[in-house]
Amino acid sequence: MANSTSVAKRIEEFMIKLSPDAVAMLVGATEKSRQDGEDDPVSRIILQAALNLSLKHGKKIPRLIDPSRLLFGPLEPFLIDFAAGPKQPARIERASLPIIWTWLERDLLSDDIAQLQAGISESDSDDEASMAERLTSELRGKAAAAISGIFDSFQERPDERLRFASQLGSEQTLDDAGDMVVVLEHSVALQQLNSKLPARIPSLDGNILSSITEALSNLIDRDQRLRPFGLVLVMAKLQNPAEIIRIAKAAVNSDSSIKLESHPYHVAIDLVLYEANAKARQAQDALRAMDGSVQIWNLLNEYYSLSHGLNVEVEISSASKWSKKIIKMRSGLSDRVSGVISDAPRQIKALLNYDKEKSKEIPERDILSMEFLLKLMIQCRKISSELALNEMLSRVRRDSEQFLNLMGDSLVERLRHSDSVSRGPLIERLDIAERLTRIALGSEIADLLHRSATLAKQSIETEDVAPEKQSA
Repeated sequence: MANSTSVAKRIEEFMIKLSPDAVAMLVGATEKSRQDGEDDPVSRIILQAALNLSLKHGKKIPRLIDPSRLLFGPLEPFLIDFAAGPKQPARIERASLPIIWTWLERDLLSDDIAQLQAGISESDSDDEASMAERLTSELRGKAAAAISGIFDSFQERPDERLRFASQLGSEQTLDDAGDMVVVLEHSVALQQLNSKLPARIPSLDGNILSSITEALSNLIDRDQRLRPFGLVLVMAKLQNPAEIIRIAKAAVNSDSSIKLESHPYHVAIDLVLYEANAKARQAQDALRAMDGSVQIWNLLNEYYSLSHGLNVEVEISSASKWSKKIIKMRSGLSDRVSGVISDAPRQIKALLNYDKEKSKEIPERDILSMEFLLKLMIQCRKISSELALNEMLSRVRRDSEQFLNLMGDSLVERLRHSDSVSRGPLIERLDIAERLTRIALGSEIADLLHRSATLAKQSIETEDVAPEKQSA
């Protein structure tokens, strides 16, 4: 998959050809889809490209002001697009927001939301912006109070929880609403913590660890429920997110999973494990769809960083609840990677094999798929020990390289003795063998194969010219 910068550049080049009205319509449609809960990286890139273009040309594009986005603004650091397993603290699924907004608008705060919508204008004058901000701030307080009141009622009538969960579609959405309350009630404190943190934390140790631990303690003194939210804010700044565990280790003064499990800061380990599991599941889905080697490798690399960091930072006993989750997560991803890679030798053989009776042109997508598998094998060397793939990966790489060597030599030899019918397909397969060899065995061996194929083609051309001269 192309990186976001190149995609944005291509979108911007396309938009230059559009009229200002067309660009404005595109921005409006994009923001409308985001308002409906369809917020994805592509829509964000389109919106940013359009805004960049408008700044370059000095033309102001009218923006669609979405009241729900204003209300849910403080939730942004805690939103996730992909839910990996059960509900986790301080993680709010983006898909829950439209449901919660509808609930507020229909049942809880219909008059207040109508007032906010009436007070918001597409114009961005200072007075109107100030009024929208004031109304939004008031609405956040009322929304938090209304939902808190409903959660308080569950203590007296537990059956009410099931009713509201059914009304919102799931218990997870209801729990997301509960997390939303915590953020809205303490949005100022969370923003203050976030502003005090460095933009990027290379490593969480020494004085940095002490200062961040102190800042988190001050936050948690306000409300114990803020612990996971503060950890998420810190984790987002870390170069290696798994280092968030060091805060828990400092609090317990131990790296034993038995001691960590019983301490309130155990949520730090839960957050790392949740993130690793999310990357593992996303990688499995991408491998199932063969969704671009760059994206898959990024996911595998992020999984490795989190999983390896977890094993380094914590001494996890076999009886730990974390141990079982790690084994399940690792085995699922390992099985998926093995299933994709293990078939590579057979696919190489099928791709390069030439049968005069059954031969047909090889689609480019099949070649690209094989190139992807070879690159994936090379990339997986780094994470093979983490996924227990060493033995399988070594065997598959050895067999793949052996097939490429043998079949390359065989194709060159067959080309030397080919007729006019088989010559074209053999040359096509030699070109493919060279491409695959360059990835699997390196440029030096690929160049040797290329020279051998060139010499074979020259000898054929010489043999073809000789009868013509004799006839003349």
